[in-house]
Amino acid sequence: MTAKSPTRQLPQRRYTYADYRNFPAGQRWELIDGEAICMSPAPTPLHQRIVLTIASQLQGQLRGKHCEAFVAPLDVVLPDHEPAANEEADDDATTVVQPDVMVFCDPAQVGPKHARGAPTLVVEVLSRGTAGYDQIKKRRKYEQAGVQELWLVDPEEGVLYINRRDATGVFVGEAPAEMVGQTAIACLEGVAVDWEPLKPWLPVIEP
Repeated sequence: MTAKSPTRQLPQRRYTYADYRNFPAGQRWELIDGEAICMSPAPTPLHQRIVLTIASQLQGQLRGKHCEAFVAPLDVVLPDHEPAANEEADDDATTVVQPDVMVFCDPAQVGPKHARGAPTLVVEVLSRGTAGYDQIKKRRKYEQAGVQELWLVDPEEGVLYINRRDATGVFVGEAPAEMVGQTAIACLEGVAVDWEPLKPWLPVIEP
């Protein structure tokens, strides 16, 4: 995701999705436990290359299957509770995120205006301004919501951090992996990401 900071344009209070939908146009936002986060500046070219490469590969490999890949901006409402899945109930939610890349395997989660509940897979592309936000706050919310697998891609270091949900519902982080060859996605059988198309833009890691 791009650099983020709490907005200075809104009063400091706890916001809901109903409030969020009326935020100023022309800017991207997220809500984490009611805190409004302004998403700026715009993504870098490398960020976009990584997002589009991963998303296009997922789209191709998932074609004809019940899972579907999406990219930001798409509002993903993570309800505080489990009311009936409808827009009125979602209005009370205080966490709304826009993952860089996400896969939903339950078509009922994707509505005409937003998605609801935990994606099966989330991929976030880090930047200097996002390390704490993506690796701490959002990681915790994804874990609580039930995301099966979370990838944190560090383009500056050329490494991938994979978090997979264990039997107790807790994320278990693997050792950083180089973005070379192919990386299998455990929660999507038979699906993998090939890093070769990104090789010209990724840093070379010395042995």
